[in-house]
Amino acid sequence: MAIALEIRGELVERTLDPPRPTCSDLHALVGLAIAIAVDAAVLEGLGYEVIEPGEGSVPQAQDPERPPLQRRSRRGETSEVPVRRASVSVVAAVRGGAWLGVLPGLAGGGSVQLELGWRRWVDLRAGLFGGYGGPRALDADTVVTPSLVGGRIDVCAALARPRVRPRLCFGPAAGALQSGAKSPGVQAVVAPWVALMVAPELRIWAAKRFAFDLAVELVVPVVRPVLAERDPSKQGMVGESLPVPPVGAVVSLGVAFTIR
Repeated sequence: MAIALEIRGELVERTLDPPRPTCSDLHALVGLAIAIAVDAAVLEGLGYEVIEPGEGSVPQAQDPERPPLQRRSRRGETSEVPVRRASVSVVAAVRGGAWLGVLPGLAGGGSVQLELGWRRWVDLRAGLFGGYGGPRALDADTVVTPSLVGGRIDVCAALARPRVRPRLCFGPAAGALQSGAKSPGVQAVVAPWVALMVAPELRIWAAKRFAFDLAVELVVPVVRPVLAERDPSKQGMVGESLPVPPVGAVVSLGVAFTIR
């Protein structure tokens, strides 16, 4: 760069060369660039977002030497997670089938049940049932017709599938067994009956609110009465008897309706 000056009527021209940067100046410039980059990376790692000039209007910070910072919003702070509530379903079922060993010999019966279900994998069930065994001969002169009426409570663990729902139910049952004697001079007797029941079941949904049920139940009597012949004229005398088997089974088919 040349500069011309007039001194005492004489024109004097001088050439000025800018000083060349030294190694120290270059090192300082590189260090400053590295510090700025590291500062931005650290701020981003702490959850801050560094806004470059021209990206948007940023309010002035209290300290003018600091770059404008904006706090990143976390998803957990802004979005509210809805509370999941257990959905309760109400299902009514009607079944009928064959009783094997629940009463002496082969019998038939049915049941009516009401179920409360939570999240499609656990059910609480209560129901009433009854069965009739038909005439049974104690001897040549004595015929009884055993029948059973009772109630039950079950807890069922199920697997949720789109159309098929297998489950395992278990619980206690209690009722009254009646001999129903039809022979002259023989009194009918009503005795308590208590059992434990375990049932693998399969429910097949044919529609949104209608399904078919298939169940095979194992019945283990805890209080097992004995049907015996008693002569009213002889107190304490027991004649021929017809015991209830120690283990029975019920094979039933039915339908289920979703109420809610």
